[in-house]
Amino acid sequence: MIIELMAKNFTAILGKKAKPLDDEKVVKYVMKETLKGINFLHQRHIIHRDIKSDNILFDQDGNIKLADFGGAV
Repeated sequence: MIIELMAKNFTAILGKKAKPLDDEKVVKYVMKETLKGINFLHQRHIIHRDIKSDNILFDQDGNIKLADFGGAV
């Protein structure tokens, strides 16, 4: 099994700032990428069922990936 290393999750990023959602560009980027991921899954008839900040992961370059497909159908 090969597992990709992800730098942190969205919960960790939110916890670092006093006002975590100040920057509208960051929120827009995270939402856009998350919705693109959900759209990708739905086109393949997969429902994630556990979207939350802990399951939105960031790699070293700031790319976003969804995790924890344990409840997916």
